[in-house]
Amino acid sequence: MLPKPIASENLRIAPKIRETFFKYFDEGMSSASARNYHELLLENSQEVEDSKLAMALVLANAQSNPTERQIRHLYDIWRSTNFGGRDELSVLNVLQKKSIQYMESGMAKIAIRENPLIVVILTPIRKDKWCLCFRKNVMTRGNNTNNFVESSIRIFKDIVLQRCKAFNMCALVDFIVNVFESYHKRHILLFANNRSTKNNFLYMKFCGKIQNMNVEKINEYMYSVSSNAEQSLIYTVDIDLAMSDCPYGSSGKFCKHLCAVQEKCGIVFKNAQLLTTNDKKTLVKLSLGYDVSEDFFENMDASSKECDQK
Repeated sequence: MLPKPIASENLRIAPKIRETFFKYFDEGMSSASARNYHELLLENSQEVEDSKLAMALVLANAQSNPTERQIRHLYDIWRSTNFGGRDELSVLNVLQKKSIQYMESGMAKIAIRENPLIVVILTPIRKDKWCLCFRKNVMTRGNNTNNFVESSIRIFKDIVLQRCKAFNMCALVDFIVNVFESYHKRHILLFANNRSTKNNFLYMKFCGKIQNMNVEKINEYMYSVSSNAEQSLIYTVDIDLAMSDCPYGSSGKFCKHLCAVQEKCGIVFKNAQLLTTNDKKTLVKLSLGYDVSEDFFENMDASSKECDQK
C-alpha cells in the first residue's frame, strides 16, 4: 500500500483545475510561475485557512494542486495548441488560423509566405502612423540616426520577449500582436495625458531664449526671425513647412525660431513640443480606436482655450 501523500500526487488533475492552468498560461505565466501562483491561492483559500492538516492534504492532492510534471505536461499541451509544434507544417497551420482570427477581430493583418517562411504583421497603430513605405524627399524632423530603430529593438527584447527566446514563429506573432501593440497603446496614452514632461521642459527652455528675438512677417507663408545671439543675423521661417533655415531647424526640427513665431504671432506648428487639444484627441483615438470628449483635454483656464487651438 502506498502512503496517502504519494497516492494523492498520482491522482489525475480535475477538469476545472486543468482549465484554470490554461487560463494562467493565457495570461502569460510560465509553468513555474503558474505553479507558485496556484499554490499561493490554495494556501490563502477559505477552506484551508483554519486547519494546518487541511492545507497539507490540499497541497498534496494532485487533483487540486498538480505536480510539477503534470503542470509541465499541461503547458506543453497549451503551447502546442496555441503555437503549434516544432515542425514547420504545424507552425504554418496555427499561423493561418491565427491570421484569420486577428483579421476578424481587427487586431492585426498578417501576410504569410512559405519557402522561406516570412511573416508580415500590420497592427492598427503601425498601419495608421508608422507604415509609410518608399519614403522619398521627406524631412527627417531631426531624426537623422537610427536611434528609433535601436530603441524599438531594445523594447522588443526587454518588454515584449522579456529577454527570453520565443518558442517558435507563432509565439513571436502572438507577442507582437498582443504585448507589443499594448505597450505602444499605453505609451501613446501617457504622452497624450502629459505624463512625459521632457518635451514641455524643452519648449520652456526655448521660450526663455526668444525675448530678444525680432519677428517680422515677409508674406503669407514666410517670417524673418533675428538670431538670439546676434541681432544682425536673420533666419527665415516657413510656416507652411514648419521649418527654419537655421542649422538646428533646417531639417524640419522644432527650433527656437519657430518657437518665437508661435509665441509672438499665435501660429501653432505641427512639430511643436506642446500638444494641442486636437493633438491629444488624435493620439487617444490612435491608441483606443475611438473618439473621446475634448472637454477632458481642454485647459482649465478658460482664457487660454483660444490659444490652445490650431
